[in-house]
Amino acid sequence: MRSLFSGVSFLILCILVSGGCSSSDMPKLGLVTGSILENGKPIPHVLVEFYPDIGRPSSGATDENGQYELSYNPDAKGAAIGFHKVFFTIPGKSAEAGFAEVTPGNEKPVAAAKGGPPKPFEWKSPVEVQLGKNEFNFNMEEVY
Repeated sequence: MRSLFSGVSFLILCILVSGGCSSSDMPKLGLVTGSILENGKPIPHVLVEFYPDIGRPSSGATDENGQYELSYNPDAKGAAIGFHKVFFTIPGKSAEAGFAEVTPGNEKPVAAAKGGPPKPFEWKSPVEVQLGKNEFNFNMEEVY
């Protein structure tokens, strides 16, 4: 009887311990994809960051076609449910230092010459991530 009690206690302990490290610590996420355009053309290599009111941000980078997908962490795609401020770090442009023409051989961001990384651009209003699939397309003429 004592060994049965010990076995059941051990099983309950294992369930409780494994439950403490479960995905319940992670917020509910919505998948987030979209595109970044300027003058109707895709912008590659833009760092896109979604910052929720509370919690950790999600980020992604655009591919050669200006398409991005956010990741919450290396193992989870998406962003936390709720409102987010959106920031863009664009190669060759800075919200702080102005613009620089990016040509072969001149690919450093503007502010890098001043000793720091470029200041990101902020989207004009928060966006709301919901459960399921979310698509947010951004036109950079509305940001500059």
